Amino acid sequence: MSTNFISRITKENPPLQGHEMYGNSKGADMVANLDSENLISVAAISDVGLYRSRNEDAFSIADLTTGMEAAEADATPHRIGERGTLLVVADGMGGAAAGQFASRMAVNVLRKSLLKDVPNLPACSRLANATELANRWVYEYAKSHAEYDGMGTTLTAVLVQNNQACLSQVGDSRAYLIRGQTIHQLTKDQTLMQKLLDEGRLSPEATATFPGHIILQAIGTAPTVDYALATFDIYHNDYLLLCSDGLTNKVSAEELRQAVEQSTTLYDACDFLVALANQRGGEDNITVVLAKLYEAKLSAKDQYDFSFADNRKAA
Repeated sequence: MSTNFISRITKENPPLQGHEMYGNSKGADMVANLDSENLISVAAISDVGLYRSRNEDAFSIADLTTGMEAAEADATPHRIGERGTLLVVADGMGGAAAGQFASRMAVNVLRKSLLKDVPNLPACSRLANATELANRWVYEYAKSHAEYDGMGTTLTAVLVQNNQACLSQVGDSRAYLIRGQTIHQLTKDQTLMQKLLDEGRLSPEATATFPGHIILQAIGTAPTVDYALATFDIYHNDYLLLCSDGLTNKVSAEELRQAVEQSTTLYDACDFLVALANQRGGEDNITVVLAKLYEAKLSAKDQYDFSFADNRKAA
């Protein structure tokens, strides 16, 4: 790479202040002396952006074996225990504070469900059940509280367990896998624009001027929800990146990869990407969760192998 992406942009991007964060610039990428277990290290930032009065995004990073969540742990590597590690991003919608409430409720219900379920179930069965439960809770709460009627949220979650990860997605918050020199978008936006693209009724060139941003699926807007499920193997030095559309509307996939590659720590990569999205407009809330898998029983792999299931029946 002839030009360093980070140094080229950072001159105009001082570090942000006042956003929610998980991880630290010194500890986020430290390698612990744990030779017998698979390890994961995670950092995250959620920022209100430049124009919104509140942050309707929510995220969680949870060690489901110990019960520790982001606010209770630092970003140094930890063992992936028998219950696994959860990464989740949600982007709420609704009037007044409803969107903020919906995203936080969905994240909390999802996490608590996975903390209490039967750990020997397949990871995708666990995540599917938790996604459906989150939808029911948000929907039923909105129906019984008029001030929250119509609220909803996207929900993209990855459950890392043993040598595999399971992904659940509702809406347009994205998940990416960075392996070697390549970034792969694991999710497909559940939006009207993506549907028209898939059907050949909209050209890629026309997406830049496509009016509005219409989500076809959201947590909490109906009694049941159609969600995407996927399962894939994880390998040494893989990165998982989850984010809200406040980031991906401003930063390309390749720029995400370059930021991860050129940053000293996971936290630095998150901080840089949020600053870049704000530099390019910052009209929306911006959330990014970045995890690195390494050490122990995970082998390295350069080739991408990903199987995708369209609905819960494949879990």
